[in-house]
Amino acid sequence: MKKLVFLFAPVFMLVTLDSCSTKTFKSTFRTKPVVADGKLDDWGYAIEDENVDRSGRVKYAIANDKENLYVTFRVFDKTTQAKIFLGGMKLVLDTAAEKKPSTVIEFPLFVKLKPGEKPKWDFKPGERLGVKDLHLRAKENHKEMILSGFYAFANGKQALNNNVSNVSVGFDWDEDDALIYEAVIPFKAFYSSAFKKGKQELSIGVRVQGIDKNILPEQNFYAMMNGMGRRNGGRSNTASPNNLPNPAENAYEIYTEPIKYDLKLQLATR
Repeated sequence: MKKLVFLFAPVFMLVTLDSCSTKTFKSTFRTKPVVADGKLDDWGYAIEDENVDRSGRVKYAIANDKENLYVTFRVFDKTTQAKIFLGGMKLVLDTAAEKKPSTVIEFPLFVKLKPGEKPKWDFKPGERLGVKDLHLRAKENHKEMILSGFYAFANGKQALNNNVSNVSVGFDWDEDDALIYEAVIPFKAFYSSAFKKGKQELSIGVRVQGIDKNILPEQNFYAMMNGMGRRNGGRSNTASPNNLPNPAENAYEIYTEPIKYDLKLQLATR
């Protein structure tokens, strides 16, 4: 089987990313379909360390066959995982179809907490956010997606799988607590004009909102600041008279900054 190419992906850098590159990435043709279940075993590819993006946190792969487009993400960073599940994520697909809106898979959906409600963070040494709580809440609360811009029958809020669109999304965590996100998108869900004129191309974009700073865990704020404050010879950038870091506004940026990335994709043909 042809080796699946993992693209170097600064997708989930913890700053806003705007891609202005015109480089076109080439998808890999698959001979066996993928199931969107959050497990990478059916990709038939051992994920190598050298395929991690320069942030060291995330990598992704894109493949297709004659019927479907396959997208997978592996997200190492726990703060980024929290941003995805609390802020929501949109996978934006733009084809060559004229006068058609962008095709969007919105999943996970934005979490709207009740007034005064905050996530229950389960902190452990070396972790920014509560992993156990995040996993539990994610599986309990994220069972639907919103589709838009597809062929008419396929749009609206639907279950992650077994829906009329045949678009399926799944997620899980591997043994390293890395988030695995998979999406299977049938080409028949696009408008018939999407890939006319022989252009087997589309652009793929990722949009993630930052976490609302009002729900950030105050109890770990000083620890977070200490962990980030080794830029000036091991000292925090700001400090109070009692040598504790001051809650500077920019300290929240690692959590609150949105994520934005776009790439141009060339579909594979046999």
